[in-house]
Amino acid sequence: MALLKTITGSRGDLEFYKVTKKYGCLTRIGPNDLLNDDPVLMRHMLGVRSAYRRSAERFGSGGKVQRDMLGSFVTHGLTQEEAESEILLQIIAGSDTTATEIRATLLYVMTKPPRPQQTPTRNRPIITDAEARNLPYLQAVIKEGLRIFPPVVGLMAKQTPPEGDTWNGAFIPGGTRVWWSAWAMFRRQDVFGDDADEFRPERWLAEECEDGLGGIMGGISASDDRLR
Repeated sequence: MALLKTITGSRGDLEFYKVTKKYGCLTRIGPNDLLNDDPVLMRHMLGVRSAYRRSAERFGSGGKVQRDMLGSFVTHGLTQEEAESEILLQIIAGSDTTATEIRATLLYVMTKPPRPQQTPTRNRPIITDAEARNLPYLQAVIKEGLRIFPPVVGLMAKQTPPEGDTWNGAFIPGGTRVWWSAWAMFRRQDVFGDDADEFRPERWLAEECEDGLGGIMGGISASDDRLR
């Protein structure tokens, strides 16, 4: 299984875009690093020239108004440069991670079929997004898929404030970057049980435990709000 390179949704993406736009793309060829001074090369390599062109069409006095992801960027006040950076991120990271997660979850579902009473009727019509969000077992399958096979790699970093911070009785100096592994975090037996390495969507249902695990995903990311 190939290990995808980590691309984080942070300010670093915009800086990366600026550097490659100004100095070109650093391409790995065998054991050598080839520095290219043509910033257009990156656009050719990634096949996103049309996306950049469409981004330019949305800005300016005669900018095209359209309700899609790019239109949402414009509505939320992103500049053209920031929008182009986000486009790059979405094409490289968003599409790959989404497709990988869907494939992995379907594989787990096929190799471990859901409980008979939870299996949907074969001849029912296609459900809407609103209906899907209100199907507890489907939502449990999605959450369990994200848990057992997180579509992100690398270690998500947060940085302590200049004055430092105390966490669980331990002082962390200011400017320290704290990292955590999604793969390891989502396999903690003290949180998910002794079967943390198994695909079991039922663990997310309230009927399986006192409170269910519905808030775990948000709780993990919210627990480190002090680390910025």
